[in-house]
Amino acid sequence: MRAALTWRHELLDDILKVAAPAGIALTALVIGFRSPVRLDPAAAMVAAAAALVLMLRFLPRLPFALRAVMTVLIIYCSALPTVLRSGFALSSGGVLIAAIVLAVILLGRGAAMSLMLATAAVLVWSGLQAKAGHFVPHPLESDPHLARNWFRMAIGMEIVAAALTSIVSYAVRHIEANYAEMSSALALLTGEQRRRSDLEQERQRIERDWARLTRELGSLAKDGNVAAGNSHAAFGALAEAGARGLNVERCGIWLFDEEGGGLRCRDLFERLEGRHTRGLHLPTKAAPAFFAAIEAERCVAAHRARSDLRTREMDDLYLERYGIGSLLATPIRVRGSIVGVVCGERQGAPVVWSEAQQTFAESLADIAARVLSAAERAARVLAARASTEELGEMLEALKLQVAGIPSGIEGWQTGGQVHSVEAVDMVLERVRQMSSALRAPSLDELGLVAALRTEFESKAAASGVVFELDASRFVGPSSPEMEAACYWVVDELVSNILGRTDTQTVHVRLTRDQDHVRIVLEDDGWGTPTNPGVPIWRRGPLVRVRERALALGGSVDVTFCEGAGSLVDVRLPDRSLAGVTAAGERRTSAAPVRSSATAS
Repeated sequence: MRAALTWRHELLDDILKVAAPAGIALTALVIGFRSPVRLDPAAAMVAAAAALVLMLRFLPRLPFALRAVMTVLIIYCSALPTVLRSGFALSSGGVLIAAIVLAVILLGRGAAMSLMLATAAVLVWSGLQAKAGHFVPHPLESDPHLARNWFRMAIGMEIVAAALTSIVSYAVRHIEANYAEMSSALALLTGEQRRRSDLEQERQRIERDWARLTRELGSLAKDGNVAAGNSHAAFGALAEAGARGLNVERCGIWLFDEEGGGLRCRDLFERLEGRHTRGLHLPTKAAPAFFAAIEAERCVAAHRARSDLRTREMDDLYLERYGIGSLLATPIRVRGSIVGVVCGERQGAPVVWSEAQQTFAESLADIAARVLSAAERAARVLAARASTEELGEMLEALKLQVAGIPSGIEGWQTGGQVHSVEAVDMVLERVRQMSSALRAPSLDELGLVAALRTEFESKAAASGVVFELDASRFVGPSSPEMEAACYWVVDELVSNILGRTDTQTVHVRLTRDQDHVRIVLEDDGWGTPTNPGVPIWRRGPLVRVRERALALGGSVDVTFCEGAGSLVDVRLPDRSLAGVTAAGERRTSAAPVRSSATAS
């Protein structure tokens, strides 16, 4: 509405700019054409109309409706007397038409219809009056033999032409402006519809991708080989699921060889041929940037593998040989250490790896890590079973020896028979070795610190004792043997402390100093040994802890404070930390573990 009023204001101002000087010129000509020159009522009316037009021209602040009505009436009324005087003056009739056209633009159809009806009524009345003889037109006003009539008609026609030109010009300009706005709006609408259509298609594509990836992960979760740690079959299923999920031609599982000289392919599935390949080798020295990227990044997404700084070193050795344009490699991490990668390979033109594809590749790497952990647990179970069978044979031989029956087992007879005490010592030593080889499943799934926190939460809920674990200075990787030893030592000491009913709080601190791991366990129990006559190292769990520490080349110090609890300080050598700097290593902050009853 405001835009319509704006262009109508401009049109009215333009009409007044034309009408004001034209009215002054017309007044002068009307007076000048009088013979003799005089100011009669007709000339006075024209002069008044010109004065009003001039006033409206220089009063733009008047209300628009008032200015429009006055302008239309001035133009209309200035032409109507001439029509009545001369009967059929062409110029005056044109001015009437211009006034009506101006009215329909400025004031609407109602005002124009009113002027048309008024004009028709006046002309019909004038005709009836002229027929009855009551009205006699002045033919001299339209006599073609008079030059002044030609001048008058020329002036009137120019005024009409100027008015109609302005009206039509503004009308055309307004139509063009509206058309341009409509075209622009239509173009924007079309572009927005196209953009929304593209976004909808992209959304549907992403949903289809996520649905496909979820389906593949679901099938892997139900695969018994994955849960059982059957790496040969599980890696084959992983490679096939990776090729389908990533929509690539090749997908493989690569593990570092025992010498650490590079990656060796455990299973590579070629989707087009439906073929599994094993045994390919990628030496570390052939692509140091790629191996550095694997160590530093969660996912190496090389959209253009042959030009990417991380993978272009493999161009001659691997990428060009198999026509690989894009490479997606995700490290396989087991207990914080990288043991291999899951690698998706797109042949042909390069592609951009989507977020869904990268997330899926990371999930495949996590599943591969679970397969390796399950395989390691299965191997330990088999080893424990074999050790159990061996222990059974030893006990059976001991039984036979006690009974005085030769067992026939090598090592049980030396120059006749080994003493029974020595045989029992051999069995106990074998039991200790088997106990040392045991490893809690939570260590494989969570790591040492998280496994201890989980164990403390369970013990706190059962006993009401508050456990506080500080591992803020326990940084860097650890060997599986060291993690198992630390877990066993803490578990033995905590079980010993929980046997005392007066203990309320247990503090456990894990630290690393150069190449040693230190375990400090402190409680607030009574602290006085129950039997001072028995040496410390002959009492229950402390005997086993001391023997384990000495076997690993470590040491144990125990301090009892009467009424203030006890403090056990265990030091174990950790060769897995040698050469590892503290820069960039992840730290675990200390946090108390409390039972629900205590917390409330």
